[in-house]
Amino acid sequence: MRKQGVIPQFSFNPLTGRPIPARSQWEEEYPIRSKRRAVASDVEFWDQYKRGEWKPLIPEIVYRPEEFENLPAWEQSRAFAAAQALTLDRAAVCGISAARLWNLWVLPARDQRVEVNSFGNTKAPGKHQRHPHQHVYSSKLAADEVVSINGARFTSLSRTLVDVTRNHGLEAGVVAIDSARAAFPELTEQRLRKVMVDAKPPYRGIGSVRRALELSTGFSESPLESRARFMLLSSGMNWKIEFQRSIETPWGTYRADFLINGWLVLEIDGRIKHEAREDHGSVDAVLRKEREREVRLHQQGFHILRVYVEDLASLTTLIAEHIALREVQLA
Repeated sequence: MRKQGVIPQFSFNPLTGRPIPARSQWEEEYPIRSKRRAVASDVEFWDQYKRGEWKPLIPEIVYRPEEFENLPAWEQSRAFAAAQALTLDRAAVCGISAARLWNLWVLPARDQRVEVNSFGNTKAPGKHQRHPHQHVYSSKLAADEVVSINGARFTSLSRTLVDVTRNHGLEAGVVAIDSARAAFPELTEQRLRKVMVDAKPPYRGIGSVRRALELSTGFSESPLESRARFMLLSSGMNWKIEFQRSIETPWGTYRADFLINGWLVLEIDGRIKHEAREDHGSVDAVLRKEREREVRLHQQGFHILRVYVEDLASLTTLIAEHIALREVQLA
């Protein structure tokens, strides 16, 4: 079963049939307000603003500091991107920032600036005119590659996937594409290639986009699984790697995140299913079930390697060590 709450969620515009983020009521979801869009008759808001209960987040957008600062870091980044998108007239939020608005999986970003791309014939502002909270691109952006959802302008789903891949690297692209395909099973590699590659003239980074599509899957259940899969496929190691492999046992069928060389079960654990449960009884039940599963797999000759996010940097080394130890034991 898929891990609930991990796969991105979308809805559809009933008029166009196109996907839109399921969460897109920006000013209702986040403690942000557009001063430009706030009507003069909203006396309560303007009184709160005069009392200092709303602070400037960026020009034109204010926020409630206490509520905003209590949001998780990734939600703060999404809210900041939404604030930018609400103020743009001749540009659109793009890249990693747009991926956040689409609820796609993204790699941790070192640069916290919001990515923005001018569209049409609008010339990108010079370096001295750019806002310090924006990273501005000047790539050609067609009208059909921009969406406007509840006042926020950002790039379409397919253009966002293209920009993430070519501007942030192959791993980031695979992670984002995996999340889109997990949300929409009908988004096969072939269908995405038609939209992102075949239907467009050659563009910068098209080779990386094509490769990211080849490496993508519709069966990843978390960004950690996508990252691990990318690392394994890119390792150059001569291992037999099976993803989401079902294992038959006398006690039923178990599914491994990865099965390597037919005996090493690799489990990618983001602790989500543990931390999402508040009552300790449920956590204990999950842990007991996992322990029972591991014992039964051991009895069938499998070895379990469970890794966490902090282990990803040394993932191939960990696997190589387990394989080497196995070879010594069998010698």
